[in-house]
Amino acid sequence: MAGKAGIVVNVGPHAPDMPGMFVNLGGGYARTVEVFTAAAAALQASGRARPDAAGQQAGVAAVWTFQQQDFPAQGRVRVRVGASGYVHAGLTQAGGRWDPVYELPLIPAPHGMLEAVLPPDTDAFTFFWTEAPQGSAANFVTCSR
Repeated sequence: MAGKAGIVVNVGPHAPDMPGMFVNLGGGYARTVEVFTAAAAALQASGRARPDAAGQQAGVAAVWTFQQQDFPAQGRVRVRVGASGYVHAGLTQAGGRWDPVYELPLIPAPHGMLEAVLPPDTDAFTFFWTEAPQGSAANFVTCSR
């Protein structure tokens, strides 16, 4: 199941030696609610801007890949890559500082790719990899409009 879902959070009895991303949380329903409530509060207090609710459901969006680096001056951009991680994106302010800043997880997309849809106010992005990319992607730093 973890291979299809990405991560499985087990709230029941400890299940040793499970394949994939399997987290033994334990403690049942009450413990699960407690942990997720604390995690949500920590995320809200982090000061990070939230992507809009339509983020991953963006209809028409330019597709950016390492082979086709299309980052138009306006409109939504769907970043599609072959390695797991996060897109670190933002709007460039005076002095080069990004504000707001977004951390967008790369989620499964067709053909074994992973993708994230950038918020409309984004004008620059880079990557935080959780899996080493292959080829020229390993040296990629920042893309901006």
